[in-house]
Amino acid sequence: SSAATKRWKPKPVAKLPKPLDPKAWAVYELRYRDGRIEAWLNGKKVAETRRDPARKGGFVGLLAQDCRVEFKRVEVVRR
Repeated sequence: SSAATKRWKPKPVAKLPKPLDPKAWAVYELRYRDGRIEAWLNGKKVAETRRDPARKGGFVGLLAQDCRVEFKRVEVVRR
């Protein structure tokens, strides 16, 4: 398949603590720079992948499954 149709899956780079404390706030960071996407949880990099070079735009989404979540101080920062 072409690069445009290939699924780009993140590669885990660290084990997540199980379970996260549901009463504590967690800090999530998604970093995108030079085609590389990294996911950080509480200051520790937990996943990374490369962006499909055929994609020219897109969205950032926040997803949670099978649980109730709350967000505070959501920021998009360009550096």
